[in-house]
Amino acid sequence: MKVRFALVMSLALIALPAWSADAPPSDASIHKLMEVTQAQKMSENIMAQMREVMLRSAKQALGNGNGDLDPKEQEIVTRSVTQLTDLLTKQVAWKELEPSLTDIYKKTFTQKEVDDLTAFYLTPSGKAVIEKMPLVVQQSMAMGESKVKGIVPQLQQINENMVKELTAYRKSKDASKQG
Repeated sequence: MKVRFALVMSLALIALPAWSADAPPSDASIHKLMEVTQAQKMSENIMAQMREVMLRSAKQALGNGNGDLDPKEQEIVTRSVTQLTDLLTKQVAWKELEPSLTDIYKKTFTQKEVDDLTAFYLTPSGKAVIEKMPLVVQQSMAMGESKVKGIVPQLQQINENMVKELTAYRKSKDASKQG
């Protein structure tokens, strides 16, 4: 009996590291990772950048493609984009996001992965990623925006064609129902 108990305990101790490696991460470790990666600051910066992109895009789209708006038009666009981004900011405020993100991290990462990520982001290279990623994102958004800007007339034409085609289809569909 003692031999069997010792054998079972030995096997359990050998298997314990494998079981714990797949264990879900603790809330505390996830919060530490979020703190180290400055997730809240990054979230707030993304919202600020999004506001600027939306403002430029609205001015471009509403200014006949050239961005020229008179002062009153500019005021209206700025006020509307500010209202829109304020609403979005409230919906995706850190205090609203953090619990959901914690759950996502728990479902996605193991405790070991969270510990490894935290350790990485505390290294000089990890700190460089955190520091430089906002610039990478900003430059990527600007590049994407410039790529889209060049095809705005084509996008508008495709949209107009779609609306015309849908309108014609619906009219013919309604006519066939009546007839």
